[in-house]
Amino acid sequence: MSSVILQTESLSKIYSGGGIDTVALDDVSIKIYEGEFIAIMGPSGSGKSTLLNLIGALDSPTSGKIQVDGIETTTLNSAGLALLRNKKIGFIFQSFNLISRFSALSNVELPLSILGVSTNERKKRAYEMLKMVGLEDRWKNNPNQLSGGQQQRVAIARALSVNPPIILGDEPTGNLDTKTSESIVDLLYDLNQKTGKTIILITHDPEVAMRASRVITFKDGHIEDEDYDIKLKKTI
Repeated sequence: MSSVILQTESLSKIYSGGGIDTVALDDVSIKIYEGEFIAIMGPSGSGKSTLLNLIGALDSPTSGKIQVDGIETTTLNSAGLALLRNKKIGFIFQSFNLISRFSALSNVELPLSILGVSTNERKKRAYEMLKMVGLEDRWKNNPNQLSGGQQQRVAIARALSVNPPIILGDEPTGNLDTKTSESIVDLLYDLNQKTGKTIILITHDPEVAMRASRVITFKDGHIEDEDYDIKLKKTI
């Protein structure tokens, strides 16, 4: 049995404004095991993006606990949270979030630079990551010289650069055509199988979810279902 790498206990998030409270997450408890490939699904407003922001230490919960690789994030100050994000979690976004004036190599180097890795070492590591995603020949190109799929591969290389145990993806194929989307999912699946990294993706695409080892479905701030048998159901 793999060990638990991420868990939440009675996690809730309430947004307040204009005298109105909006419950985004309500008493969510979940365990995610090392090496899992998780797909999170649900309609807009169901709480899935809120969950990703909380477990990625991009936002703070109203109540409850979060543990990431044995570290309780709700006890950390802002500096501790920043260090946790840089060392434990790689982020992949729908809009790529690359710096337009930086080359592919410099974009991948950025998290290493923040951690104080030497120039030579971070360039070497960044090039290795671009090679892993099949873009070693495009290392000099800026994002506007790359296709959408290539930009997302750069974003994946950047997420992997500090060798984090957890990769979080917020609709990473949402801006891509079907063929390119399939190639990105293939890449993430291979990374999960070959490196054992825990991958957690928000997606609306059932074809993406089919590649996951578990599908967690949200509705109205709650977990509606946790499905280990989605592959089996499709064959029935």
